[in-house]
Amino acid sequence: MPRYVANVPATSHFNFLSGSFALNNFAIPYFVTTIGILDAARDLHLTSEIPGGESIAWSLDELYQRDIDWKRVQRNILPYLRNASAPQFFNSITIALLPFDSKKGEVVQRFSTGGEWVAPTLEKPERFGKITNLGPVTFGFWDDWADFTDDGFQSGQLRWNTQQVFGVAIDGQHRLASIKELAESSSGSSLDNTQLPIIFLIFDEKLGFKSPSKGPIVDLLRQLFIDLNKHAQGVSRARQILLDDRDPHAVSVRAILQPELSDSFNSLNATPPLLPLSLVDWHSEQAKFDQGPYLTTVLGLDWIVGEVLQTKPIGDWTDYRAVTKQIIKLRDRLGIDMSEALNRVEDLQNVKQSPFSYSDAELERVGTGFSSVWGSSMLLILTEFQPYADMISKRIHEGSVSLEFQHWFQLHQAHLADRQFEGKATQEYRKFLGRMLDREHPISEAFFKSMQDAVDGTKLESLAFNVVFQRALFSGYLEYVKLDASDISELSEWGIEYDFTEMTDDDFANHGILDGDVEDTAPDDVSEIIEEATLPSGGHPNPRMGQRNHKRASEFVDSLNRALTIWPELLNIDCEFTNSEDQRTYLWQGTLRKPEGGIDFTQGASMRARDLLFMVAAMCLYDDLRDPDQESNFEVFWDDCLSTEAPVICKAVGRAIKRYCDREGTSSAAGRILSAAGVAYELNDARAELQERLSALWVFLEL
Repeated sequence: MPRYVANVPATSHFNFLSGSFALNNFAIPYFVTTIGILDAARDLHLTSEIPGGESIAWSLDELYQRDIDWKRVQRNILPYLRNASAPQFFNSITIALLPFDSKKGEVVQRFSTGGEWVAPTLEKPERFGKITNLGPVTFGFWDDWADFTDDGFQSGQLRWNTQQVFGVAIDGQHRLASIKELAESSSGSSLDNTQLPIIFLIFDEKLGFKSPSKGPIVDLLRQLFIDLNKHAQGVSRARQILLDDRDPHAVSVRAILQPELSDSFNSLNATPPLLPLSLVDWHSEQAKFDQGPYLTTVLGLDWIVGEVLQTKPIGDWTDYRAVTKQIIKLRDRLGIDMSEALNRVEDLQNVKQSPFSYSDAELERVGTGFSSVWGSSMLLILTEFQPYADMISKRIHEGSVSLEFQHWFQLHQAHLADRQFEGKATQEYRKFLGRMLDREHPISEAFFKSMQDAVDGTKLESLAFNVVFQRALFSGYLEYVKLDASDISELSEWGIEYDFTEMTDDDFANHGILDGDVEDTAPDDVSEIIEEATLPSGGHPNPRMGQRNHKRASEFVDSLNRALTIWPELLNIDCEFTNSEDQRTYLWQGTLRKPEGGIDFTQGASMRARDLLFMVAAMCLYDDLRDPDQESNFEVFWDDCLSTEAPVICKAVGRAIKRYCDREGTSSAAGRILSAAGVAYELNDARAELQERLSALWVFLEL
């Protein structure tokens, strides 16, 4: 039972009208009110305002609220509010009132749990027909009521203990940030006549809240946030990936991400392994990671997931043809049972009114399936490819895994974007630096910068930390992973024994991997698409799928690391080798290098470089299986790859050779090389360009 205390720190009295949004399985009670600007600035919060936030291991569920685009606040919203020649109005701000333990500095699950609640009293209590409380929130209703569905529940006043309630914006956070800025920079009298429309949400059964699940409150906040923003304005793809529980792509990305910040990389050794958030740029809206402490970005992972699943995110959930193709891809690439989803989309096509949605069980299978089948192989590439492994080691050595460094880097990036205007982001950054200097063991800005410089030093002039190369790297792996046990068995006849305890053709055929893909030329009718697809034999991922993918990833990375050990300059865009005519030429010309120099950042460049990386790994596999202890003849390998009687692995290289060489002009890598040199395209000349490069790599690798 809470105690009522007259002098407890409390908000003003807010008149409210109550209601409930209860169309389906959920019932969400809300209280509509108006609040003055000064009250809103003081008593309503952004998540970044939680005391000691820089030392809290924020979960992924909570991180979305920490990001405010202060440039947008300063440049767009505040000038609008201050424009005396134009009318101003804000739509309502939605605030979730959460139970807050100020002693621990954390939000707790329910008002009925955690610490001793102290509720403020109401002025002139005799005015009310009924007074009740929910933890530290006091409600006065004008009329008595017995049940929250009674008319008496619909209006009254409320206030709360400001030390035990954290009112956080789940819609309108930039509006609230602007209000706080306006209140800080304006005199109180000029704001007295303005009230803001506010909607309070309180997730408690005593007020009529109903949910089919008993999950954490923050999960519901996340879903409401993404839905509110979807229906109000476009949500950035990066933010949607982190928040959307209904998108299979987003679910797959998050299936391999550690769900909270951490001051270690221990999650890489968990079962299943998870990529630490401190290695992923989750807070910006860009794909670049050539500077900073990250191995990749959320957008980069989203692209990789799309390539792995061979499907794109759905924009229109009433496009049943696209939905059906996605379901089949999920089923085939993850080896999971999606029969109920296929049945539902087929039924929906007949009605043609309702959008499709995945069930919770289906989305759980997607996340588990992606983690099981592809997760460990993706993380192996991102952590054991030598440049990435070196950066991880550097971060551990320099101490930049700490929560304080992670928070500093995020604030520092916002400060750099904002410093010209000396705005709120810069102020927050300076406050943070002040707190760091006031600690028992102070940390200076220079120390943080030295850690960043050490990490950035590992990225200098390395293609590995460019988006275009990382895409080529994973695309090359996805070519390599197509090689199965029977393909390798063909080559093993020439040399060494090989462990074939992995998936066979039959295993993959049963899951649609080999021949069950649905092409873009599939019929429009959903029923026909389903009939043409290969049905899986089971409802759960075959563990051998993940084992096979992991083994291929290990071979692929080992081959590239072997090349880097012998030829460290390999990942320099200006890496050169000496051709058969004793001339120096650029290895990456035609793929990642532009004719005039510099990196070609286009998607086409990634695809051209993909084939070169794949062929390097395939050459190593060829040599290991045929004659690993003796010097092999490159010309024999080249001829094998162009032979119609060659083993499957050689045929795969042969297809890569043709993609690299057999198209004129700028549509192939070799064509671009010849064009840049002013040489007319001839097939023999084009193939000679690739042959020179592979031969040089063969020699360097001592195959």
